[in-house]
Amino acid sequence: MLSNLIELRSNFEKTFLSHKKEFQEIIFIYFLLPLAGFLLIKTLKIPAILLLFPLFALFCILLTRDKNFSWQSIAPSSEDKKDFRNNLASIIQTFLMLSPFLFLLAYLYTPETFLEIPRERPELWLKIMFFYPLISVTSQEIIYRVYFYHRYQSLVEQTPTTAIVINALIFSIGHLIYIHWLTFLISFLGGLLFAWRYQQTKSFWLVHIEHSLYGLIIFTSGLGIFFFSGRVT
Repeated sequence: MLSNLIELRSNFEKTFLSHKKEFQEIIFIYFLLPLAGFLLIKTLKIPAILLLFPLFALFCILLTRDKNFSWQSIAPSSEDKKDFRNNLASIIQTFLMLSPFLFLLAYLYTPETFLEIPRERPELWLKIMFFYPLISVTSQEIIYRVYFYHRYQSLVEQTPTTAIVINALIFSIGHLIYIHWLTFLISFLGGLLFAWRYQQTKSFWLVHIEHSLYGLIIFTSGLGIFFFSGRVT
């Protein structure tokens, strides 16, 4: 066990040294920027969603200015229909297995908010069902999957497993503003799944669907309280 940990550390050090520039950029973009956003939100007491728009715009500009990137690469027309259907079936099967655990977690950990939004505020629930995938998931998947896997392609190809863990870690750190251990844990586990899925399929739309499904379950079950900066203390 100890030898495995030593070997893992050694491999990470080698990866870091061979991709030092990429790691420095990742730390700045995905660690320091979220920290600055967190401080800004807490100081000015502004909704987190207001920071998502400029960040989304920034990453879109960075991708557009990159001569090696084409938006056509993530267009629906670029998908292989047979592979898309097979991967979608896998996403649905995984979702059907995991979603009951999210409901159970909500019921046990926060029973006072269990199914609160669909029961007491159905009009808000319907708005979340529509706008969360459209705005939040789209922005997050461009920032954390499309940009990351395009920009750091050499790192991903050399150490795919390390890339998945790093991507999940920065995805969870992006949720730092919600100041709760459960938010961080759910985001990290979800990040592992989404990163693995994107690495396997190279499909923005498949990961978008998967991310949306789990996000909507979180807000439906009552766990959404931990992903809402206005209510988490």
